[in-house]
This record gives sequence, structure tokens and C-alpha cells, in this order.
Amino acid sequence: MTQILESAVDRLRALPEDEQDRIGRRLLDELPPDATTEANEPQSLGDWLAPYIGTFDSREIVSGGARLSENTGRTFAEGMVEKRKRGRL
Repeated sequence: MTQILESAVDRLRALPEDEQDRIGRRLLDELPPDATTEANEPQSLGDWLAPYIGTFDSREIVSGGARLSENTGRTFAEGMVEKRKRGRL
């Protein structure tokens, strides 16, 4: 995802400044009303992204919760060992 965003930014930077301004104004016009101030400027990146991101409670999906934050270091290390065994590291 980061590479996609970086690529998009690079493409925008390559455009003439007036085209960059036009695109910026169009994006501001597409913001939800609660993400802008009276001057129609975004309050923050978080406010701008709020309609597109969120959280979920894993207990709604897995009885007792998925416990996604437990043993993350161990799980990562086990995955790296498995990759090394497969010759992919």
C-alpha cells in the first residue's frame, strides 16, 4: 500500500503546478462535511481518512475474540523460521 501511495505522490509531483492545484481542490470538494472547517480546509489527515478506516471487535467474528495482539513476536519469529526452511528468506 505504501508503494502505491508513494507512486501516486511521485506522479502528482511530476504534474504542472496548476494541475496539482486543480486536483487538490477537487479532493477537498469530495471531503465529507464533518472533516472540514468553516474555511473548507481539512482539520487533520485523521479527519480526512475517518470515513474510510475503522476498527472492529474480533469477538463479533470469533467466540472469545481472536486475540490478535497476543504473541505477535513469537508468531513473527515462527513465520521467519518457516520462510527460511522454505528457502524464501
